[in-house]
Amino acid sequence: MDKKIMILGSILIAILVGGLFEYQRRDDSWELVYVAETLEQAREETVRGYKEPEELIAYMFYQIQNGDLDLALRGCPVQQMAEGFLLRSYIEFTESYEPMEMLPPADRDSTAYVGISKLRLADYYAKWIEKCGSIMGPGHHVKLLDMIEDVPEEPDGMYYQNRTSICEIIGAQKLREMLIYAEIDGEIKELRWTLARHGSRWRVLLFTSLEGYGAEQPDVRDSKVVLDDKHVIDYTCEDVLPVNYIVLNDNSEESPEKLIERFFLYLMREDVLSAASYMELYDPEQPLHTNMEILKSHADAGVQFQSFYYKMIFGKQWRYEWYFRDLAVRAKDLVEEVGTEQAVTIDLWSVQALTEPSEEQMVYQVSYFYDNSYMATFTLVNHNGWRIQSIEW
Repeated sequence: MDKKIMILGSILIAILVGGLFEYQRRDDSWELVYVAETLEQAREETVRGYKEPEELIAYMFYQIQNGDLDLALRGCPVQQMAEGFLLRSYIEFTESYEPMEMLPPADRDSTAYVGISKLRLADYYAKWIEKCGSIMGPGHHVKLLDMIEDVPEEPDGMYYQNRTSICEIIGAQKLREMLIYAEIDGEIKELRWTLARHGSRWRVLLFTSLEGYGAEQPDVRDSKVVLDDKHVIDYTCEDVLPVNYIVLNDNSEESPEKLIERFFLYLMREDVLSAASYMELYDPEQPLHTNMEILKSHADAGVQFQSFYYKMIFGKQWRYEWYFRDLAVRAKDLVEEVGTEQAVTIDLWSVQALTEPSEEQMVYQVSYFYDNSYMATFTLVNHNGWRIQSIEW
């Protein structure tokens, strides 16, 4: 009897191990290379970053003056903010929260949310760099004259407390507001930037002062300080910082059904970037460059995925309203509620074609279940493989 039990046990173990190997083989076969590389991103880093704020400012001036979006983006905290933004601290500090206007939280170590934030932040900073370029970019004559830290004459306890809170929100160790004096097209201007130090390296957090957060344009004023050419600082810079933003690969599948199935698999695994690489974000037949159009399409995809998760998480209206009655008190509960780890329980119910069979374009209605039933409409296109043209959640 014992021998039979041992034989049966061995068979069951063999089946289990075989099943695990098959699962792992199948799982590995579904891994995508989701990251592409633009021609600009191919430039290899020569320095890790800057330990002095003045060095970073000179670097950024040079990149903006030369219209180099890629290198300017590398001087902004795209990756650091995506990985360090603490939503609970933000809500407790501001006592406000607009879910889709704000980055998703990094509090829960959600790979889905970090991926979404990387897509959104690259576009956010690119827009600010473009705005700075309209003031001091190519075609403008720019001289860097001076850089000093902007500190109140008598900073009080609240001044330091606010900075400590902001550092906690963005995962930084230190903030520094800078007054930058430059001659732009023959006029002396005062620029106000806010820098953040993550680890030992400084990056441009805002192209305004902290008080100017929420403004739509860089903070550039007529200078009250008189400076002359004796103060000119050479900001010529050949440094290349590390790439800190993502451009997605152009992935596809052999059939619409397989594409939708794998797309949802990646969302269940919180692998937003692999899922997003199935979307038609740019023309793969054209050279791949870092530009505003590509970064915007990536950010739009990030917003769509954030909406996907939030629609399920905030599906119970009564609970959503309960959180917002007293945000400061319920910030911890809200952050615990918006985690994506339960996405693995999403059940893909049906994939139904809404259009006649075609080898060029198809529209599908997809039904899935989380804690309620949901539907989405997928428009797919076939260009040497099926990709997602648009989604309506």
